[in-house]
Amino acid sequence: MLLSLTQSTEAGRRSDYNAPAPLEARQREDAVDKLKIEKSTGGIAPFGGGSHLKADAEIPLSELSAQDRAWVENLFQSAKDEEGAGSNIPAYTITLTTKDGTSRKAKVPEMAVPAGIKSRVKDRLE
Repeated sequence: MLLSLTQSTEAGRRSDYNAPAPLEARQREDAVDKLKIEKSTGGIAPFGGGSHLKADAEIPLSELSAQDRAWVENLFQSAKDEEGAGSNIPAYTITLTTKDGTSRKAKVPEMAVPAGIKSRVKDRLE
């Protein structure tokens, strides 16, 4: 008896294949304000050239809660670029890039960043 093994997927596509989003969807995604969040631990870098561990995230501003969006807006209304936290304490560098391509950065002490934003940051090896 001969058995025929076939993948049971919708329309014969491989189950692990995700087609790229249509061009219109990618353009809409690129046309939103984005927030890039990078975490630094502060202090002296480890011996041997530094760490290869990076903690960051990039998210559309529209995905944040209303409270977190208000915090970001207030941050960039009151902050000057790259000011805020000293170099010896854990901090987040937050970059807001607007639809028109302009960007602003602020460095914020870890304890001042809302939990909803900190939770988006993931560690990864670089």
